[in-house]
Amino acid sequence: MSYKKFISPAYQDTYNEEDVALRISRSKIAYILVLAVTPFGVGLDYLIYPNLVYELALNRFVLMLFLGFLLGLHYTRFAEKNIKLIGIILALSVNISLSIMIYISEGTLSPYYAALNLVILGAGVLMPWTFSETLFISIATIVMYLAACLLYYLTTDPIEEWNILFNNSYFIFLTGLISSTSSYFNTQARINAFNLRQELNIRNKELEALDRMKSEFFANISHELRTPLTLILAPVQDLLQVPNKLTNELRLLKLVNDLLEILKLEDGKSNLYLEPIELNNFLASNIDSMIHMAEPRKVTLRKELTPEPLVVEADSYALERIFLNLLSNAIKFTSEGGSITVKSWKEHNQARVEIIDTGIGISQKDLPYIFDRFRQVDGSNTRKYQGTGLGLALVKDLTERLNGTVSVRSQLDVGTTMCINFPLSQHQYSKKEIEEMPDEGDILEVIHRSAEFTAALP
Repeated sequence: MSYKKFISPAYQDTYNEEDVALRISRSKIAYILVLAVTPFGVGLDYLIYPNLVYELALNRFVLMLFLGFLLGLHYTRFAEKNIKLIGIILALSVNISLSIMIYISEGTLSPYYAALNLVILGAGVLMPWTFSETLFISIATIVMYLAACLLYYLTTDPIEEWNILFNNSYFIFLTGLISSTSSYFNTQARINAFNLRQELNIRNKELEALDRMKSEFFANISHELRTPLTLILAPVQDLLQVPNKLTNELRLLKLVNDLLEILKLEDGKSNLYLEPIELNNFLASNIDSMIHMAEPRKVTLRKELTPEPLVVEADSYALERIFLNLLSNAIKFTSEGGSITVKSWKEHNQARVEIIDTGIGISQKDLPYIFDRFRQVDGSNTRKYQGTGLGLALVKDLTERLNGTVSVRSQLDVGTTMCINFPLSQHQYSKKEIEEMPDEGDILEVIHRSAEFTAALP
């Protein structure tokens, strides 16, 4: 019976290595145990068959020499490749020796048949064998016993103790059945324990990775908070006289806003108020509000919005956070003279928006992780671009809470395209109703909007 189907192919080699190590360990114990017990049987031979003690002792001595040789192989590389065979040979050689003793003593009447049961029982309990291996030894033991008994009566008198032969064979068979069943469940338990360990290892690695990301995050955010907090300690009058210093307060406000939003999302306390919003008007308003941030960097903002109304059911505050994060990111990572194009169109029953920049791009190895919380492509304290690694995580969380999806395409030194889909409203709105829909977040005040803009600056 194959157990490979119970183990993931990715862990098959690891399981095989553990199985070999366990088999070598248990096989050593079994060999040492048999070598230690075998000499003591000479006293039993003397009590039961004093006239056969020399023949029986010689048989035991030959067995011990053979097993001693095989025990030595356990400490070589041969055992790593052939440990299953070495284990099987142990059981077979002991049973062959016992069958010889049964043959030279009294055949069916020989008490040594009881030792055959001990070998089978030991195989099922001590050895980490599979069901098929233990079953093989059990069948082989019955065959050896029957052969020894029949051979004894072929060389002496015709067999008369058929009832004893049947009785002994029955108990050997029963012991084999019990041991084989035990091996089956022991193997299943080992596989389950192995799979559980692998699952725990995966979870531990994920937790370690998350712990590293959080450590990087707190290191980064400490760096982000230190500068504005240091400058905030300057005299209030000085701050009023030098308006540019307000940048630090706005960046600090942006960090606090992002942290609070993440905490609310994690706790399920970020309540969204869904209302009909015409996406094109909303986008146009957000894009226009970003022009003053793009112009000093000589970055061109283009709108290619479909004339067809795209009405979605969304929360204006959440929607504004999504687009402000994406647009500010695009401006931040687009070099001087670059461009950002915002496109919208209807695709099936979805409103699709793409924000395409000609910025620095994202490497393929980092692309799968950009929406992870606390993660930044450059997590060092000397990084060129500021940030906490929360912006895109917020975008993903808020988009999904609005029943939308977000994805990304990017290439280093070419640019990045952020793609967002929202389900279109099933309700048909009049032109007047569409004109009255909000085109900006009502909840986000001017100072919070300024914080979003300012925090995006390097």
